[in-house]
Amino acid sequence: MKDKFKLVGTKIPEFSLPNSRGDRINLKTLLGKKILIILLRGLMDPFCQAQVFRLGKEVDKLKNLNTEIYAITADRFENARRLELHYTKSAFPIFFDRKHEVVRMLHQEVKIFKLGRLPAVLIVDVEGTIKWTYYGSDFRDIPTNKEIFEALEKS
Repeated sequence: MKDKFKLVGTKIPEFSLPNSRGDRINLKTLLGKKILIILLRGLMDPFCQAQVFRLGKEVDKLKNLNTEIYAITADRFENARRLELHYTKSAFPIFFDRKHEVVRMLHQEVKIFKLGRLPAVLIVDVEGTIKWTYYGSDFRDIPTNKEIFEALEKS
């Protein structure tokens, strides 16, 4: 776990974003399930493409762990839609934060010398408490599905 911003044990702030299916989902409506929040770099990043592809293949395992995915890109609708269709194979929607409000609130870092946004993953329990975070130190630093599933099982 890389709890760089000391968020573990705190309540997730309430927010609402539109997604690649044209819906706007408030995070609070997902409480009662675990929530896997993924802060993506964007459509053109092959590491994020691979991450959502891998998670899309294991969406049934996530459902068995009572977990919803809330994947967020600081991009526009068209690119969120492409990520969903081409990489998740429609297994889950991609949310987009065009104004960068939510990704800032969740501390997604932007490092110009590390080629932009850095990936991050948060796990929120059924009551809305952040139980696990992973903030990447560079664009390739993304936790494996195995690491994510182990953290979900402990949450």
